[in-house]
Amino acid sequence: LFLYEYKNRNPEKPVSDRTMDKFRSILANFFKWCVSEKYLTENPMENVSQIKFEVKPREALDQYELEQIRYAARDDLRDSAIIEFLYSTGCRAAELIIVKKDDIDWNNKTVHLFGKGRKHRTSYINAKAEVTIKKYLESREDDSEYLFVSKRAPHNQLSVKTIEDIIRKIMKKCPDIHKTVTPHIFRHTTA
Repeated sequence: LFLYEYKNRNPEKPVSDRTMDKFRSILANFFKWCVSEKYLTENPMENVSQIKFEVKPREALDQYELEQIRYAARDDLRDSAIIEFLYSTGCRAAELIIVKKDDIDWNNKTVHLFGKGRKHRTSYINAKAEVTIKKYLESREDDSEYLFVSKRAPHNQLSVKTIEDIIRKIMKKCPDIHKTVTPHIFRHTTA
């Protein structure tokens, strides 16, 4: 009943099947836990089938769009370095914000990343990213251990929301790009 009511609550703004299946999955896991902990004897979601939804192909930037974004970010060393780092490493925003200066091995052009699933992995930095990041680091006057920090003192570690805001600000300078550009699109572009 909840799923039905939620799906039909606002006919002018329909809820996607992907969202509905996410709710179904959450409820199924919750009730499975209730049964395993002996709060319930039966799982009311046991016979509710998975809701099928269309899996859209992942969007990526083409080379022209990537160059437009690079050009739009060129006036800010930090923002430019973030763009180059995201594209070069294919990392997630949550991984980027915890990278420390010591995580980069400049000799081998590698960076140690820690992220989703509490997994450690190694990625690589291309020449363009290396040059941009080094220029950014030379311009900094703080002693923070993090690779990317806020511009104002006390130069705190950035948040995922700040990275998203930086990308949004850059995209305002790119009116020709009609894709939704988030930090994650750089990961798809790299792939």
